[in-house]
Amino acid sequence: MRQKNGACHTGSYSCFGSGDKGFFLDDVYDVVEDRVLNPVEGSYTSRISCCEDSIKEKIREESLEVLSYTDRDNLVWEIADLAYFVMVMMAKKGITPRDVRNELWRRR
Repeated sequence: MRQKNGACHTGSYSCFGSGDKGFFLDDVYDVVEDRVLNPVEGSYTSRISCCEDSIKEKIREESLEVLSYTDRDNLVWEIADLAYFVMVMMAKKGITPRDVRNELWRRR
């Protein structure tokens, strides 16, 4: 499935910056963190981040969707959804991508 219109509540192509120009996961996290710390009216991220149980439910739902993927494209789609909701939980709890990278490095 390819995006045809804006995905952001503002009508922009993406809520996370300039679409495919120099896009990094840390950019996504920065926007998510900002929406959690500085709620914006109409922002799904701001709305869902208010309730930790809602975030947990979305992580649970998306995890099951990852496990029941139908093909590679669908798996990528579902992993992206899961990663987004994990980032919302991270931002809610003050955990940064650097914290996760450091933990993975420690385990190495």
